[in-house]
Amino acid sequence: MRHPEGHMFGDVELRPQLPAASRWFEEAGHLHAIDLFNHEFWWEAHEAWESYWHAAPVGTAEHHALKGLIQFAAMLLKLELGDAHTAATLQNNALQNLEVANSHGLVRGSRCLGYDLVEIAGLVAAGARRLPAPTA
Repeated sequence: MRHPEGHMFGDVELRPQLPAASRWFEEAGHLHAIDLFNHEFWWEAHEAWESYWHAAPVGTAEHHALKGLIQFAAMLLKLELGDAHTAATLQNNALQNLEVANSHGLVRGSRCLGYDLVEIAGLVAAGARRLPAPTA
């Protein structure tokens, strides 16, 4: 249950401040989510990114890119649980969100969340289980 001021049980800030577009590569919470993902804690990575997704303005590149990462983590969890049908749906949704994020005026090689989204989409399509470190 969410507290009206954005806290869950007074413990965790659910709406963190979003870093400047060029600073995601050093945002502690985002890096923590990547570490969780890379250590195959799919649900925990999903939850860590979700707080940023809620804070990102709807329709922005960051909003769609975060949704894509959340769906990527959920896809891998569903694969681990043997639910290939749901995993395929999540994979398609993740790819669509990354494509929308990439279409927000970004050119190939530009960064969103510290990533080239075309590269991340390739990892989603391949079902990769590791993300590279984000960069400036």
